[in-house]
Amino acid sequence: MHPLLSCVDGRCTRPVLGTAGGSIGELLNVLGAVESNHWSITPIERIEGWMHRIATEIAPIYHHTDELGWDRATDGVALADTDDATFALALADFENHAVHGCGHLAGVIADPVSYRIRRGLAVDLLRTFFTLWRAGLPGFELEILAGFHDETEVLIDARTDPAPLVPDLGDQQRFVLHPAPATALRHAIAELIAPDVDLLPAALIQTADTLAEHTTARTFDRLAHGLPRTMVGT
Repeated sequence: MHPLLSCVDGRCTRPVLGTAGGSIGELLNVLGAVESNHWSITPIERIEGWMHRIATEIAPIYHHTDELGWDRATDGVALADTDDATFALALADFENHAVHGCGHLAGVIADPVSYRIRRGLAVDLLRTFFTLWRAGLPGFELEILAGFHDETEVLIDARTDPAPLVPDLGDQQRFVLHPAPATALRHAIAELIAPDVDLLPAALIQTADTLAEHTTARTFDRLAHGLPRTMVGT
């Protein structure tokens, strides 16, 4: 099993291995690559099946939102107090980028053209994640972060076997990125999915890697523009 990959978000107070959007962001890169190869829409049933397999065979699927985003989705009802009807209404509003606390995934939904990923794919992926998480399936990790953040740098751990880093140090917040485990997880997901979509794993990996490089750069251009980049392990 691969380790849990969290988001690069600077609000987390525990040590994390970070990639843009967490492990669900890497799954989105692979599915975006599938759609760019086939020029077809991915059925929700396939997304659900792949999520089950990834969570049990490869790594936990991580997603985070924040208190402000979920409050917007439910008109002020906290996640712990959300009943089934309110939950369904929240999912129906997922095409609105403002209800998403993950800046990376909110960016994909707000500006799918610049991210080169279909908005509906990101929305379907998030709706499926929340549905399976609420059903209590193992391997689905949802984290609710505080609403506000103010990162001052991007810390990139380029080692092949990196150590987790704490994004929120109390007096400083930073984006943390771990390319090696993110790449390994992306490749494992691509190898699992490729036979189901009649693609060679190497071809899907190449397209997913190119897309991941683009989407990560796009998010850092938006959220970390002008911030210093600090490299570890080079």
